[in-house]
Amino acid sequence: MDPLVSDLLELLDRDLREDFEERAAIAEFEAGYPREHAECLAMLDVISRYPFVLDGVTVVEVAADGGRQWLVTTDWSGARRLRSEGDGAARFVALAEVVDGQFGGAAVLAELT
Repeated sequence: MDPLVSDLLELLDRDLREDFEERAAIAEFEAGYPREHAECLAMLDVISRYPFVLDGVTVVEVAADGGRQWLVTTDWSGARRLRSEGDGAARFVALAEVVDGQFGGAAVLAELT
């Protein structure tokens, strides 16, 4: 296994590790990539879908009352519960995507009260 992939694998919880292993197996056995290449592709896929793996910050976009709000948190478990318990109106997004796309490159965070 590539040393960088191995280091990143240590950051994943059980569910994300399972996701990684499944994607690596698909890339290796279905697409025919060599194992090390398949593992690299699988890690890139996990990181692209769950960028908090690298920075510890999770952003959940929630559609509500015809608009959108974004929850920025370091509580991955809580964010995952929010997303799974919702009615499909919540999704994980990259923080940079929100700041660039919705706020023109800069946003002000306010504490929840």
